[in-house]
Amino acid sequence: MKEYLKKVFIAGLLVACTVAGVFVFQLLAFAPQYLMNYNASILDKIDRLKEIDEPALILVGNSNLAFGIDSELIEETLGMPVVNLGLHGGLGNKFHENIAKCDIDPGDIVVVCNTNYADPNLRVADYSLVWITIENHFELWPLVPPEEWPKMIAALPSYLDRIRHLWLSGEGNRDDGTVYSRTAFNEYGDIAWDRPESMYVWEASSTPQFDVGDKTIENLNRFNSFCEKRGATLLIAGFPVGNGKFTGDTKKYTKPWAKLKASVDCPVISDIEDYFFDYSLFYDTNYHLIDRGAELRTMQLIRDLKEWQGSAN
Repeated sequence: MKEYLKKVFIAGLLVACTVAGVFVFQLLAFAPQYLMNYNASILDKIDRLKEIDEPALILVGNSNLAFGIDSELIEETLGMPVVNLGLHGGLGNKFHENIAKCDIDPGDIVVVCNTNYADPNLRVADYSLVWITIENHFELWPLVPPEEWPKMIAALPSYLDRIRHLWLSGEGNRDDGTVYSRTAFNEYGDIAWDRPESMYVWEASSTPQFDVGDKTIENLNRFNSFCEKRGATLLIAGFPVGNGKFTGDTKKYTKPWAKLKASVDCPVISDIEDYFFDYSLFYDTNYHLIDRGAELRTMQLIRDLKEWQGSAN
């Protein structure tokens, strides 16, 4: 019986190694195929993060930052280099924090601007999106939280099918010439595509539930400890909220925001109501701003940072 089980184990191991070998071969042969995709901007953002030798202002969060910040204005006003790491909500809050962890140095100010602090937002929402982001850039693989890898492996075959098709058709690594391309970003990590007016039609469903979870608070406090050990400061700032007839009772934002302020170890420098903006200032989703909206949001963030600096001195 033992000999039989041994043979079964060896056979299973050989099959697993063969399958893994096929996957690795395809990753090496066909990837990357999304080098000009929006999410490929992560490569440029991390390069900027690592290239700056002096204390920097590091913005951490999803696309509300990519489509909602004028980093040059912050840099000129505060006299610190700015890195906008804002990317995509489908990657999860923890993934975005891990991007910042690539290079946090003494004197850095790390500003988290998530659009939701509910516990599910710690997890990856779209595993195929993560594969498009990390591809065979093996240095990016540690950004994926360890608990996500079982589902990442399950999503790998469909990603490999897509990149094989793109490679065979010659359609991979193309710039689609839209706001959702790598070339739409400037050197700071902001979307620099002109967005003069809103294209978004607001509905009742456009204002999602906002919440703050206990696991998220624990995670933020761990992130705060990580920053402190490296001589950096972690702050939490507001995110853009559409303000109009569908917004409803503002307490659904202010009450959880008060919980966040009372629970985390780091300063929460914003009042969420200061980030309520008219519907006309949103570009194509309920978190992306037009140019004027990004300017107003950036000016509010600068005010918050200055007020925090004044109280800290």
